[in-house]
Amino acid sequence: MVEVNSFTTEKFNIIRTMLGEAGLRGEWRNVSEHAQRVAKVARVLGELAGLEEERLNKLELGGWGHEIGKREEIEGRKSGKFSDRVEAEEAVSARWTETFPEIMPLARATKQAAMVEYNEGKFAGEENFLARIVFLADDMVSGDRIVSVEQRTQEWPYEALRTERKTEYGNRTQQEIEITFGREVEEEIKARRKLNPEANLVELLKNRLGIN
Repeated sequence: MVEVNSFTTEKFNIIRTMLGEAGLRGEWRNVSEHAQRVAKVARVLGELAGLEEERLNKLELGGWGHEIGKREEIEGRKSGKFSDRVEAEEAVSARWTETFPEIMPLARATKQAAMVEYNEGKFAGEENFLARIVFLADDMVSGDRIVSVEQRTQEWPYEALRTERKTEYGNRTQQEIEITFGREVEEEIKARRKLNPEANLVELLKNRLGIN
């Protein structure tokens, strides 16, 4: 089993290096705080689904690593899921793939092509269940809050994500496909433990995490 501390130390070292190159070394803490929140939410979603400890650990590590290669996010100027600096993304991913091969598919779960794969039926199946949870966790963390996917997508700063329909999304908008995806994963989580299908997932998460 991969130790959480060794993984996070590696993450911090990579982020520090990338921020140092951008002259923004002091901002790494903000990135790590978001990653920490996603990791916690991913783990609790796994607990709600009744997953065993080994898979919960992988979820937590995947949450920690989900921003690998997103240089613009790390620099605090996010304009999309991935930076145009493809060589930076590939270099970081290669380093992490070598060190954490079991975790990389989860860390890469929020990549830009995820919803395209979902629309094509390639994000389904038990082998991708943990990755789906990491994507949902990322969608439910907004700053220091836990919100529904519906609320999170309404807060997106780019109106085009709510209005522009894309062929690769089955003629749906980014908002529509992520809401549909989120609802399906939520139903899947509840069904595994026979939780009340009407239960509010945001409130379940807040209760588990001790958030008012």
